[in-house]
Amino acid sequence: GLRPQLCNAVTDKEAEALLRGDNWCAQEKYDGRRLLVRKAGDGTVTAANRKGLAVACPEPVAQALAGVRGPFTVDGELVGDRYWAFDMLESQQGDLRHSAYSERLAVLEHVLGRVSGAVEVAPTVYGTSAKRAFAEGLRQANKEGVVFKDLNAAWTEGKLASAGPALKLKFLETCSCVVLRVNAGR
Repeated sequence: GLRPQLCNAVTDKEAEALLRGDNWCAQEKYDGRRLLVRKAGDGTVTAANRKGLAVACPEPVAQALAGVRGPFTVDGELVGDRYWAFDMLESQQGDLRHSAYSERLAVLEHVLGRVSGAVEVAPTVYGTSAKRAFAEGLRQANKEGVVFKDLNAAWTEGKLASAGPALKLKFLETCSCVVLRVNAGR
């Protein structure tokens, strides 16, 4: 039942307005597996993939999050056994989905900012020159891309038809393929 907010893609030209916009922040677009994690009041940790289906949560991540006080639901990306958290949907304060991203991010940093081990809060960059340097650094390091988030936007499930409060600029193109058969000699 947990489904993420998905990003629409932007071009370098479209990203220029996001780099200059004061109401947009920037984070790394991690090349991993999307994972939403909910910790219930009884301490039970459950995880869901981008389709909302229950999946296994790596033990180091589950242990790190189980030690956090109170219930919460967090959205992030799993890269190996490291979980990069970038949004807080629920906390002890209740449902945060209708709150601005800046508020959800502040709660995320407060709740998970001191967790050590397999969980980290994704670094967030503000301001035109800092965002520009950050994006260029990611590009030079051959990272997957950068995500821009509207600091004033409420959370929305899934992907909007166009634009939206979370936009990605990918530096690398990827493709997932299924091999149907192997031809001899090839």
